[in-house]
Amino acid sequence: PVSGAHLNPAFTLCDVLAGKTQWKRSLGYVAAQVIGAILAGRLLAVLEIAPADDVQWFHALPELLYTSLLCFVTLNATCEEATRGNEFYGISIGMVYIAGGVAVGSTSAFNPALTIGSYASIPSFDIRKIITCLAILAAQCIGGAFAAQLFKVCRPHEYDSRVDQGEMTTKAAGEFIGTFYIALTLCLNTMTRSVAASWSMAAALMSATYSLATVASGANLNPSVTLGLLLSGRDKIDPKDGRLYIITQVFAGACAGIIAGIYARASNKLEPLEAGPGNPVLSEASNFATDFMFTSILVFTWLAMLTTGSDTQSFFGLAIASCVTASAVSALNPAVMLGQVVAVIVQGSSFGWGFLQALLFVAAELAGGCAGSGAFRLLYRREFDGHYLERMLHMSENPMGMQVGSQVAGNEREMAWKESVADFKNR
Repeated sequence: PVSGAHLNPAFTLCDVLAGKTQWKRSLGYVAAQVIGAILAGRLLAVLEIAPADDVQWFHALPELLYTSLLCFVTLNATCEEATRGNEFYGISIGMVYIAGGVAVGSTSAFNPALTIGSYASIPSFDIRKIITCLAILAAQCIGGAFAAQLFKVCRPHEYDSRVDQGEMTTKAAGEFIGTFYIALTLCLNTMTRSVAASWSMAAALMSATYSLATVASGANLNPSVTLGLLLSGRDKIDPKDGRLYIITQVFAGACAGIIAGIYARASNKLEPLEAGPGNPVLSEASNFATDFMFTSILVFTWLAMLTTGSDTQSFFGLAIASCVTASAVSALNPAVMLGQVVAVIVQGSSFGWGFLQALLFVAAELAGGCAGSGAFRLLYRREFDGHYLERMLHMSENPMGMQVGSQVAGNEREMAWKESVADFKNR
């Protein structure tokens, strides 16, 4: 109700470029943010609390990418008409710091004001640190500007009501962006030997799901989920769209692997990946079984949360992401698994586990998608009852406007239900 809680010059820039804030007002926001950060930095200097001293030029790459994700998530959570009045904006934004901060390290700021504030606490002048600071600042500002363009691609109807939200470009963009950041997060966690990889990846999945659930594709972000959605019936997805989603997701995973491999080579301090995916304490058979089981739970949860017309205004993203947290070490996503393989190749590390093991994990995850869809058909038999569909037409309006297949709002939701009822009766 005051300023919109930008708290970040990169987001303020993003908000202006997305047409959500006026330039004149944004200048005041940026000035206040920078002044506040400098005062905090000087306070740290007085208290003799030193900031992280291991920031290097190559940290500009993850700063650019995750600042972009932070701004993109914030735009979708706070400025998109379809998510207006939601209660998840705070957690979806905050989870970006869990995702990127754990994956990259304690040097992560994703905020130009925080970067300026941390360097303001340095007691002595150091030209090398100043140059590094400028590189990080430039990367963060570019990330904010890039996020505005991503928002325009995913939300073209925000700028032209004549544009169809269901265009193939919009669907592919939503799937690519979400899958890319999920895969990138796990690849970086794997390469840095993070002990909190599952928490970091779950945070990325939660932020992406909350941001993209109202995009035309419905935030599948996982070939296993798309396969499960296709097998769940009810005409919730066109097979052509399903093929597009899977191809886009795999391509996004490969791109994330390339970026993670390049970052690993630039940092020049990471060891070869010898352990491979899964829990090193468990046998290979146990790892495959675990991947299969939790992927089936993930797909079942996704179908139950986003395709049943349930009132899941605030908890659908948390419920879906918690499946990854519960798995502890599994990717639960074939696109992410393939991204890890690409990352190892680009990094130039040796395979202690081989391509065959990675392909077996992919097979286990796809089989888990089929099992999750089967469990959904067994436990949600009402979804295939025409009388139930008719009753759903008279239910109170879902605050999030969730509907079958793709989550859009208002009249499109009611029309989709009517078409589902008519199709069921005809069959």
